[in-house]
Amino acid sequence: MPILADFIFVLIFALLALVVLAATSAHYRAWPVAAWFFLLIFLGTWALAAWFEPIGVPVSGAYWVPFAWTAVLLALIVAAVVAAAGGPATGRPSSPATGPPEEEVPVAAAGCTLSIFFWLFVVASIASIVAAYV
Repeated sequence: MPILADFIFVLIFALLALVVLAATSAHYRAWPVAAWFFLLIFLGTWALAAWFEPIGVPVSGAYWVPFAWTAVLLALIVAAVVAAAGGPATGRPSSPATGPPEEEVPVAAAGCTLSIFFWLFVVASIASIVAAYV
């Protein structure tokens, strides 16, 4: 069943992208938004790669290369946007050069996750996935 194999490939690559985010964002408080990052990469990867031409070596009858490339590209785009926006820094110990540590301010994840554009992306991705397999 190709949809099950595609689901497994997307799940693996989205989880790998989340692990890379966790490993590279030690100086940012990224865990409150990790679930939303995963959802964005998971749905975006599946919605885009389901329409790509199958390339590479099939595994269990499904092609994994389009899913891998799409997950990498989406993760890089999201990382670039977050880096350009200057994510929330954690408080660091004070020193004469840096001054007192910043106060811990909760990440404003609700503002990002409740954005109408995020939910439109989710709905459009789900519609694209359904249309690709029907």
